[in-house]
Amino acid sequence: MTTHLWMRFQTQVAMQDLDEVIELHRAALELRGFGHPDRLLSLDSLALRLSNRYDSHGKVADLEEAIHLGRSALELWQLWDPGRGAALFSLANYLHKRFHKQAARHDLDEAVELLQAALEFPLTSHLDRSSLLSSLALCLSKKYDHQGDIADLDQAVMCGRAALELRPVGHPDRGVSLHSLAEYLRIRSQTTMQALEEANELYLATSESRLCDLNDAIELHRAALELRPTGHSDRPSSFHCLVICLLNRYDNLGEVTDLGEAVELGRAALDLRPPGHPDRASSLSILAYCLSTRFQQGASMEDLDEAIELHRAALELRPTGHPDHLSSLISLTLCLSNRYDKLGAVTDLEEVIMLGCAALECRPPGHPDRGVALYNLADYHRMKFLKQATMQDLDKAIELHREALELRSCEHPDRSSSLHCLALCLSDRYDNQQVVVDLEEAISLGREALELRPSGHPERTLSLCNLACDLWTKFQRASNMPGQCRTSSLRRVSSALCPTSHFDVASSLFELSLHLWDRFQKQATATDPEEAIRLATYALELRLLSPYPYVHVEQLAFSVGAQIEMLAKGSNPDELHMLNAAVENLRTLANYFKARSRNLDAVVDLNDAIILHRYVRESCPTGYPSRASFLHDLALCLADRFHQQSTEADLDEAIALEREALPLTYLEVEVTTRLGAL
Repeated sequence: MTTHLWMRFQTQVAMQDLDEVIELHRAALELRGFGHPDRLLSLDSLALRLSNRYDSHGKVADLEEAIHLGRSALELWQLWDPGRGAALFSLANYLHKRFHKQAARHDLDEAVELLQAALEFPLTSHLDRSSLLSSLALCLSKKYDHQGDIADLDQAVMCGRAALELRPVGHPDRGVSLHSLAEYLRIRSQTTMQALEEANELYLATSESRLCDLNDAIELHRAALELRPTGHSDRPSSFHCLVICLLNRYDNLGEVTDLGEAVELGRAALDLRPPGHPDRASSLSILAYCLSTRFQQGASMEDLDEAIELHRAALELRPTGHPDHLSSLISLTLCLSNRYDKLGAVTDLEEVIMLGCAALECRPPGHPDRGVALYNLADYHRMKFLKQATMQDLDKAIELHREALELRSCEHPDRSSSLHCLALCLSDRYDNQQVVVDLEEAISLGREALELRPSGHPERTLSLCNLACDLWTKFQRASNMPGQCRTSSLRRVSSALCPTSHFDVASSLFELSLHLWDRFQKQATATDPEEAIRLATYALELRLLSPYPYVHVEQLAFSVGAQIEMLAKGSNPDELHMLNAAVENLRTLANYFKARSRNLDAVVDLNDAIILHRYVRESCPTGYPSRASFLHDLALCLADRFHQQSTEADLDEAIALEREALPLTYLEVEVTTRLGAL
């Protein structure tokens, strides 16, 4: 009777039939006490039907009872009995269902152990090895998702491949195996392993293996799609997963054909998920992402406009409280921000701010990503200030950046960005309101940001440029320096960051350093030498944009020397001008160190001066117009060190340098005289 009722339930889905089946199995179990030869059958049957009812109604009590019965059944099987494998498989499936409901790690761990144990048993009529392998692969993949052990994912791929081999062409579940294995490979292709940073060879090898995984995933999804023709319930899922794989490959290789195919398949998936479909929002979102990516590649406004409308539609299907609500908010905000950057429509920017506020509400105090939301919203308010000059937007941007900065401690990777942007906002407010405290704070924050962006950091040049603007403003105000329009032009320079502009900013920094040194010599201001040396060093960085990171003066000198050597090989007049400026900059910095060593009697500064002067000499070959002066500078430093340390080698070298400079000095004087006569 239970068999007939179960068959009718499968046909008509009448819950009363399933309920009656369960009650009949309970009654049978009561009549089959401990020791009854059929008790094991009743335990298995009742557990299975309770699991079926859980699938239909989602009542956890049914699943808990199924697990309890499954454990009882397992205890009745002998350790060596072939039927024990099927019992292990069943209990593992119940535990996996409970893990999916409650996310209890121990359930998943136990399910994996049970399935691995089941693999040790021979095949029976109740134990299909391909199903067992598929279930184990799924559990291992879930375990990787929650625990991040790449070994679990590798084993999932291995089990997925073994299951696929047992489901040849024509097998009813081949499509499922193709799809599952493709997903495991896709996930593995996206994994980040710390070993990548250990050796370049390993990086290249691992990158190639990842790309192989991604290519295999694409081919498997294509094969699965062929087994899921029009009308198949899983066809949209195959489209969706294939789109994700193609996007990943586009991100890795930049093949436009992959992106174009992703757009077309995304449209096909959306067509198969009409309004009312539970997965329509996912299709809307992924197609919007494809189009926004294509916009970035080709700058087609039609793509961006369509992406915005699709993200709007997805957001409507993901109201507040939906797990993907925030994701849709962020995606729509980004697209609108991109359109504002292109077209400058204030309505887009106002909507961006509104969505940014909504995103911030989704990340209350204590949320790990609240700092990001504060930072982004502050940036949008500053954009509006720059567009409309509304001080309330700038004040709001400063308030939000301050709050974001409080959430980003000294060790936080984004602290330098918060410092930099807050400094920009304060500089903007100083330009409008002339409150000196804003300028002083902007300089202080800019210095701190620069310290967190050492030589070689991709954003160091940006920090240097903006700090140069603020320093120029400060000293122009304090010293009545000429060039009242210089600051605004420097700000435009630091925003554009074109190559010639770096030289412009470097010249301004160098000019500031000269002014400070001159003031120090006249007024003996204690802080001026330190600041002059710092500014001259910054100027050197910006003049040459050296790719060589440095920490000490000798490393900076080496970096500058290498760049000068490269520039000296060229014939471009602009490059020769940069060469001359860099040499003069390096020489001036060396003279600063020499002068400071005399004032403070610091041998360290004198050593640095000698190092820099040596690089100046090496950078100026025989015949260079000012070579005699450079040789004389180095000789003076060596003589000073001889007086401090009595090292005869220094004195000998100083004498040799002066002898080399002597005939060149007459030549320089003669050239200068003739030029003056002209």
